[in-house]
Amino acid sequence: MFFFKKNPNKSQSEQTTSQINTDVHSDKEVNNEVFGKLIYTSLWKGHIEIEFFGTKSTVKVLIETEDYEPVEPEQEEAFREYLSRKEELDSLIISELRKGYGLDESFNLCEIFELTKLLIHSGGDFGFSFIDHNAEEGWSDRDIVVTVLPEVSYFGDEDDFF
Repeated sequence: MFFFKKNPNKSQSEQTTSQINTDVHSDKEVNNEVFGKLIYTSLWKGHIEIEFFGTKSTVKVLIETEDYEPVEPEQEEAFREYLSRKEELDSLIISELRKGYGLDESFNLCEIFELTKLLIHSGGDFGFSFIDHNAEEGWSDRDIVVTVLPEVSYFGDEDDFF
């Protein structure tokens, strides 16, 4: 546990940032208000529970920042925006998956796709990564990304996202 004296010359947010930076450089771990426990390796990594396809799942969270910098307010705000518009955006994500794969309403998407990751770029653009369990041979269990913000669209392979 870290303790620090309040500095009367610094605002509360500057003191909190100072504490976070100290935590990051010593343990590479923080407890983020929006994303929970995060550990920094080359990205901030953690887990979050989210409901998609009518099922609650624990998915990986990968957040891009400059080396050891805290999660950006824009990244937190982007995820809050998703949560505030979840029903609308989830519907668009499902439509994008159906359109990208030529699937009509008769296909049960949760049998084909599994939500595995939340990927957030510096600046707040983000997407969800899905495993495609029906990928052609040689592409087995390929991860694909659908961006959510700034707009919902099929992105492609996860490897190209970061």
